[in-house]
Amino acid sequence: MTIRTTGTVGDSVIPGTESQHATATAEALVESRCSFEAPLPTPDPTPTEPSEGEEEPEEPEEPEPIVGLVCDGEPWVIDLEDPDLPDAADLFRVRLSD
Repeated sequence: MTIRTTGTVGDSVIPGTESQHATATAEALVESRCSFEAPLPTPDPTPTEPSEGEEEPEEPEEPEPIVGLVCDGEPWVIDLEDPDLPDAADLFRVRLSD
């Protein structure tokens, strides 16, 4: 990537450079800050029949948090009830190189 200033160099101690523009060239490297390892699936529990006279308990379905995302060595847990989602700066690092 090459960029060029919109303004000129202006007054300078070097004669003839007043109308020149500055330029710079660099390559942007996008690096991942995170890795993801999907957790192993947990088997569904075997349903059991309630005993006679016993009501089947109602279990509220609670969403499981999303786990397995690790950014800069720190685990990132995403709670589905109150999600705090990472943005691009949390997931990637951009460096400039020659």
